[in-house]
Amino acid sequence: EGSREGILVAKGSGGTNCDNCDDAADKFKALVRQGGRPGRVIMSSAPKRPEVLECDIIRTTVRGKGKDKSSQWVFLVGKLQGQPYEVFGGENEDLEVPKRFKTGWIVKDGKHGDRTMYDLVLGSLQNDGEKPRVVINNVAKVFSDYEHATFSRIVSLGLRHGVPIKYICEQLTKDPEDDFQSYNRALARVLKTYIEEGEKSGLECPVCHAAKMVYKGGCPSCLICGSSSCS
Repeated sequence: EGSREGILVAKGSGGTNCDNCDDAADKFKALVRQGGRPGRVIMSSAPKRPEVLECDIIRTTVRGKGKDKSSQWVFLVGKLQGQPYEVFGGENEDLEVPKRFKTGWIVKDGKHGDRTMYDLVLGSLQNDGEKPRVVINNVAKVFSDYEHATFSRIVSLGLRHGVPIKYICEQLTKDPEDDFQSYNRALARVLKTYIEEGEKSGLECPVCHAAKMVYKGGCPSCLICGSSSCS
């Protein structure tokens, strides 16, 4: 209700379902990909999280302000139907995951007080004895920095409610606060890999100031002068 006619249709007495939800999502995605924006704020509700989500395990290094100073980070990106749904992250030394594991599963494991518990399962999900299996319990608590954990929850909230990833990344790198600079940049670098090739950016080229930036390999690149934010 309140969207373009014919895209969303209320169904049932509660109005909790819609016909053509996927079609509406695809049209909105195409609009954003081409740099467009809706004419009004669109309310959204996140799909319910299943008990098990497949996840990508991504490691990245971000150089700090000092020439020899760098930070190594590891992120778990939980995906629902191939789309990022949630993210956990912290310093690489906090979560020791064998480098041979590039994917895994994030499994909901009940609640402790008012906090939901999540376990990281590597190798065999079903524990069938045919493959090695590693379980890291309460993975959110493994990362020592609780401020980063809170920040990850906010980013996850945006992801599951459909905020375009490019807008999240642009906000992460806009304000280089000292306390979060390395974490912000590392998280943005990871999320940028999920932005579709050729998607228009809302950024202005820092070299020629043209508003003709598109994402190439996860980096905003200028169509006019060829400048890239990753170069």
